[in-house]
Amino acid sequence: MARGKYGGKSKKIGLVANLRARLGYIVITLCIGLVCFYIGRVEFLAEKLQEAEKIGRMKNEVAVNQQIAMHGYQHQSAAPQAQFQNIAPSNNFIQPQSTNPVNLQKVHAGIKNLPQDVRARENAHQNTVQSFGLGNALEPAAKVMEQVERLVAQEVHDTVGAIGNAAGAVNSAVNHVINVGKQMEDGINLNFQPEKLLPEPQDRPSLDISALIASANPIDIEKIFREQTSELAKYPLSHLKASAFYTYEPAKWNWQNMNFKTRKPNPNFIFHNKLPKSGSSTMNQLLRNLAKKNNFNFAKVEPNQIPNDRFDLEKPLVKFVQETKKEPYFLLKHHFHFNFTRHGLRQPTFVNVIRDPVDWYTSQYYFRRFGWVQSTTTRDSFVGSQEDRERSIDGCIQQGLMECTKPSYKYIQYLCGNHPHCRTVDVSEELKAKASNLAKINVLRNFYAVGILEQFVDTLKTFEAILPNYYSGVLDIWNSQMLQEKRNRTKTLNRKELSNHSREFLMKGPLKWETDLYIFVRALFNERLRRYDITPTGVQIT
Repeated sequence: MARGKYGGKSKKIGLVANLRARLGYIVITLCIGLVCFYIGRVEFLAEKLQEAEKIGRMKNEVAVNQQIAMHGYQHQSAAPQAQFQNIAPSNNFIQPQSTNPVNLQKVHAGIKNLPQDVRARENAHQNTVQSFGLGNALEPAAKVMEQVERLVAQEVHDTVGAIGNAAGAVNSAVNHVINVGKQMEDGINLNFQPEKLLPEPQDRPSLDISALIASANPIDIEKIFREQTSELAKYPLSHLKASAFYTYEPAKWNWQNMNFKTRKPNPNFIFHNKLPKSGSSTMNQLLRNLAKKNNFNFAKVEPNQIPNDRFDLEKPLVKFVQETKKEPYFLLKHHFHFNFTRHGLRQPTFVNVIRDPVDWYTSQYYFRRFGWVQSTTTRDSFVGSQEDRERSIDGCIQQGLMECTKPSYKYIQYLCGNHPHCRTVDVSEELKAKASNLAKINVLRNFYAVGILEQFVDTLKTFEAILPNYYSGVLDIWNSQMLQEKRNRTKTLNRKELSNHSREFLMKGPLKWETDLYIFVRALFNERLRRYDITPTGVQIT
């Protein structure tokens, strides 16, 4: 819709925004490299410290043997060796792990305890010297050892401080990129006449009722995992995934008499703020055909079409919509949920389609490495070694790599929104739990419907029932050979399915709160099917 009038300007500004993003990425990469260099330096210094102590012990032992021999005694090696083992260097402030990030809290705690560690070693040396009564013989060696320890400890202290500075530089670079985006957003002038806002829907649940529904339906992920793997085991020769199986029992869910047949907030503006790798390419093909059939304006918008665009920014998209929207209008775009009325526009009717978080993560993981069937180059965004590219998720989990133990992909924000409490990357488990709960409340109150990729035919049936002006006839297009051929061209290449162990690890660990949200939304979706008398399609055996 916007390509002719705004395409040239958007591309130029998009290139500038892309260049800024790349510069930010380079800065972050250099800072991370610096952190890795200093981690290696700490490991080297730790080894040197141990070698120095070993040399010191050898010198002391030689001196003791010589002095004892002068007095006519036999040397018992076990006692002094045991005593020197008791003063082995404390290394609680450095724990080098090549596959894990620097734990800055442990580093700073180690720095704080470093002077006490050095003094403890000095006292241990003095006590050993005094216990033998050979101060004159051991004093030179002890002083050399003390000086070595002081020098090494000081360099360790300086190096650990440098690690902290480098990590701070990484955080600063990330914050700088975020702040630049916010500043660009603040600089956008929305100088248009505000629209006459539509009345707020009165048939949606209140905030209190939504919070009560979210809290009254706890998710048992352990039980879900057992049921899915048990069902999957019945079809050993199929290409199904465990997520294909889901049993909805209405009696186990409490919806507080929620009204599932609410009116559309805005009949003339539908916004599918698509979750990545959740059937949006297929939906794009469907909507292009439906727009011609049902006579509505459809726009699939990529980030580079909008100057300064980002999923968590609002003004760039608001300005684009204001300049291009021709109702009835259907917008398909990756973007976090937000309130358009804050900027003087009517709130659209929000819909989305989500998928099982483990399958979603798996698709993202291999998509970054190999792209998809229709193009192996334009969608290949992976940066890393060939070994990294070919590593499976099972191998990634076994090696404890951060890409799998602390994935950075965003899922919850698409349903939760731009609120700071919706963040899920680099936050505590408590904050992720809160974000998941806020997303549930937002789905109940501010989304007209959220479909499920694992029940895609059921999703299309539902959308056709509740949005007939846009989705009428969708199943005919879905079943066409043309659509199925295009759908097959958007599948991720070289995807490897997970072991049950890896699936369980992700469901209960890194993707726990994404799974918690998904199961809730899937139950809500199946309850909607029941209220609209739509018979679920069931598992499709392939």
